[in-house]
Amino acid sequence: MSDILDTISHIIDLLVLSLSHVAQKTVIIFFIQSNHLIVSNTFSNASGVCA
Repeated sequence: MSDILDTISHIIDLLVLSLSHVAQKTVIIFFIQSNHLIVSNTFSNASGVCA
């Protein structure tokens, strides 16, 4: 019985690890994309001011 519980807890640990890894990747990608938007907006505003 304890073997089954150990296996289940191990599977849950793996699931949590993979989920947190995916969440981290998603957050990083979102962060990069939003930064890219901010940078491009800043450059377009600056070029508009310069022109």
